[in-house]
Amino acid sequence: MSTIRDVAKYAGVSIATVSRILSEDVNYKATEQTRKRVKDATIALNYTHKRRQQKVEAKNICCILSMTAEKYADPYFSSILTALESRLMEHNCVITAVRNYSELSNPQKLDLTFGRDLDGIVIMDDLPEDVFRYICSRVKYVVGCDTAYGNLDNIGFDLFNASVQAVKHLIDRGYQKIAYVGGANLKDFRGDKRQIAIRSTLELAGLEYRPQWMLDCKWDIGLCLKFVRELLSVPEEDRPDAIFVGNDTLASAALPLIREMGFTVPNDVAVIGFNNDSISSYTFPELTTVAIPVQEIGKTTADVLYNRICGDTCMVRNVVFPTELVIRSST
Repeated sequence: MSTIRDVAKYAGVSIATVSRILSEDVNYKATEQTRKRVKDATIALNYTHKRRQQKVEAKNICCILSMTAEKYADPYFSSILTALESRLMEHNCVITAVRNYSELSNPQKLDLTFGRDLDGIVIMDDLPEDVFRYICSRVKYVVGCDTAYGNLDNIGFDLFNASVQAVKHLIDRGYQKIAYVGGANLKDFRGDKRQIAIRSTLELAGLEYRPQWMLDCKWDIGLCLKFVRELLSVPEEDRPDAIFVGNDTLASAALPLIREMGFTVPNDVAVIGFNNDSISSYTFPELTTVAIPVQEIGKTTADVLYNRICGDTCMVRNVVFPTELVIRSST
């Protein structure tokens, strides 16, 4: 296999001359005769010149996760984060900081995070207005992932319709007394889209919506189990026949507790989760849930942010991915 040294020798010029001519260096002055000798040499020796790719400085990205008890423990957000990071690396972008709101409420950590040079931010939660304004004042390119900011690009899914889908399934299966155990992050619990979806779906079906059965466990497993026990530790006429749980992690923890209390799922009480985490197909019984396309959400978020950093100035995007009800034996 011929080398650049062979081409230089064949053409009777230096290696540097060959390199600059084949790289089409506009600042290099060479006669047409010299250029022709070099190109003729590459043809004669069947030499292909590989241009050195220009080294592009990596972009630094910060991610702000939704507030959960453990920053990396929630499979939903960790799955999105994994897909986001993988696609960002393809764009030569590096996630240099991951924070949740509870960390950013610390002024010292807030200043430390945004005191560095950041090229972009992905927000995975609806933040307090003062924190949101501060972040936008420090970093030019901000993209929302499953947020509700009208002035930001946002990539996510329709939480309201996904929740309606879950409640309609329970109603179609004959369940009429439906409770909810979950959380709402920083939002008002009663104003959360899941709450609104549950209430409207039950009322449209002519069924009773019971506010006392809408329980905010703040995404904490221990508090979730406490509420499930309380819901089922009453006479049959006063307890729900189905429990909609805010995510699969909580739902999978509730299933063995329900069995320990002497109930069968779904005969005595149905359980439906949310997110379709990998654990949902290994529970007993297997968990009915709503599948969220986390990989697509993460990758698209990365693409939109990268395009903004590269100069995309088109109108704000709102990308809404469809969800899918995954029916298993817990309902």
